[in-house]
Amino acid sequence: MDSPVQSNAKPSEADKSRIPRACDLCRRRKVKCRWAAHEDATCVSCSSMGARCTWDIKPQKRGRPNRHAPASPVTDGRDANSLPQSPHGTIVEKVLRDQGPSSEETQGVKIQSESLLSQLGSPSSVQQALDDWFEFFYPIQPLLHRRYFISRYQGGEMQTNSEFLALVISMCASIVVTLPRKAATEYSGMTVSKSLHLVRYYNLLQPTTGCSVDWCVAYYLLSWAQMGEHGFTGFDVFNNLKSAMSGVQWLLSFQPRQSSVHDEEILKRLYWQLTILDIGLDTKGWPGCSFYPLSGDQSRLRPRCLSDEDLSPADGLIPRIRASHEDTIDYVTGFNAHADIILTWWHAKADSEHRTPREVIDHGLERLQSILDGLPPELRWRGGLSRDPRATRGHEMQMLNIMISFLYIKSNLLEIYGPVAEPPFTHYTIIRQVQLTIQSMSRVHSD
Repeated sequence: MDSPVQSNAKPSEADKSRIPRACDLCRRRKVKCRWAAHEDATCVSCSSMGARCTWDIKPQKRGRPNRHAPASPVTDGRDANSLPQSPHGTIVEKVLRDQGPSSEETQGVKIQSESLLSQLGSPSSVQQALDDWFEFFYPIQPLLHRRYFISRYQGGEMQTNSEFLALVISMCASIVVTLPRKAATEYSGMTVSKSLHLVRYYNLLQPTTGCSVDWCVAYYLLSWAQMGEHGFTGFDVFNNLKSAMSGVQWLLSFQPRQSSVHDEEILKRLYWQLTILDIGLDTKGWPGCSFYPLSGDQSRLRPRCLSDEDLSPADGLIPRIRASHEDTIDYVTGFNAHADIILTWWHAKADSEHRTPREVIDHGLERLQSILDGLPPELRWRGGLSRDPRATRGHEMQMLNIMISFLYIKSNLLEIYGPVAEPPFTHYTIIRQVQLTIQSMSRVHSD
């Protein structure tokens, strides 16, 4: 369709700043449609995003509708496929709606996804952030499969799957708050607020008939990034966490037959990570999110101790993606041990209803110590020649995470259900253990 200006005549200099009628993309984005002085076929917004500048959407007439006019076959803002037009519709969403996109539309999707990520950071900084996610974030929270993710990322799934694009953006946001010093030097332009803006403005997480594993993980990582920057104080954080858990519960409860082993295990890991977060908020005195009542048999929801090699999907892996020694390492054992540490607080609250404070403390400390004693050798902190040869940097980060939570729950037990007969000695021991843990942390990060 021709532009609102005459096709054979260039707009005058007075008209170049703003054209008579907005193009389709600017109309959907609800922004002013402006023309640059050197452009005669593409507005500024479409030019910056690498999209075609079109005027296919007919403007709606103002005023009350004509009751005597015949009804239009497509009404109430819906397209030919009876799907509502998003006010911020993207080329990604358009191709997902259409049955068989043209080559021009596919190219537009590629440009659009690359343009969105370029607003977040350069390709090298995004790649560095994703590499850091699997090196530092994954051992603590193994919520993705490394080779499967890389296969999808390099295979161009961002160009056709808006939820996967949102997952990539949320991973960048979560690593920014997890490694603030590293992020400030290696990808300083990448921020949490910018990531949230991209996901919201382009409606990358808008399920139609349900949700996916990517959708749940992306919502959780976005809430993690928000909490790391602002704390658990806003409605948006609470809402994102609720969305993640409701998606996990829906997929595990109502879509179990449609889930692969890979998806089911990732969902279980995310379920327990959200449960850990819920109990952790309760230890801080904040109202719990009450995601799911911890009653009955929870063993069916416990993730199995599988490495990436054991959990590898049947298809979807690109052969050229080289395997890593990390693929054979089981990080779920430490993940479950950390969950048991946090669950000790929930058990203590249940015990307090029918036990004395001293019994609550004794049972809580006994439970905590039994968890540490049951750890495999690679997760037991040892230095020098006594260090287990199978221990990796990821295991050391897991052990630090377990020890910090162990000391925190132990201190809370003594503070809430104390005092006991010998509190000075017990608290002194905790302080000494904290000092040793801090020294170990500096050694791990300096390696």
